[in-house]
Amino acid sequence: MGMFSTSMRNRGFEGSIWELISIDGGKGMMNALDFIFPDVPKQRCWAHKLRNVANHLPKKLQKACTGQAKDIYDAENYGRP
Repeated sequence: MGMFSTSMRNRGFEGSIWELISIDGGKGMMNALDFIFPDVPKQRCWAHKLRNVANHLPKKLQKACTGQAKDIYDAENYGRP
């Protein structure tokens, strides 16, 4: 268990009132949070997720991909235009 997450628990942070934990996607932090707060949903933050996707694309496609993904993120609902 990570020192940061152990410190959070020791200072009284309780997962019972949390609706979501957003993290950078590090496996160690995800494992620690799964151990300490197993019932709280977790997800990678959009910025880290988009950077990861863009890093797997050719440079010439990265800007278009992240721009279109930003449009999805900024959408008001799941409906089609």
